[in-house]
Amino acid sequence: MPGPTCRRVVHSARHIDRPRRLGYATPNPSLIPAMPKVLHPHITTDPAICGGSPIIEGTRFPVRSVVSYILYHGLTPEELVARFTHLGLGQIHDALAYYYDNRDEMEQDLDANREATVRSRR
Repeated sequence: MPGPTCRRVVHSARHIDRPRRLGYATPNPSLIPAMPKVLHPHITTDPAICGGSPIIEGTRFPVRSVVSYILYHGLTPEELVARFTHLGLGQIHDALAYYYDNRDEMEQDLDANREATVRSRR
């Protein structure tokens, strides 16, 4: 008796707008309850370190640097830990989680600390 066969399911673009076609309204963002604030045990801020930007606790390593190395330069969290041996994998993942939980704030911090922006302040 032959084994079960697997069938690959391909979703076409016509399924993307199904809720709209069925008459469902797009939810109003102001009516969606805010998510509770998530604690990040490895992340802290100190006005005396990195201008108050979020840093990995116990270091002077800013969250923006973790984001830059991983999201913009393509390093994996494991490669980052290998390069910066004073950091742990949990700290790196918590920094990334902090970035995603506070994306608007972090994007402003990244923009304010780009090389061209910093040079123009001189």
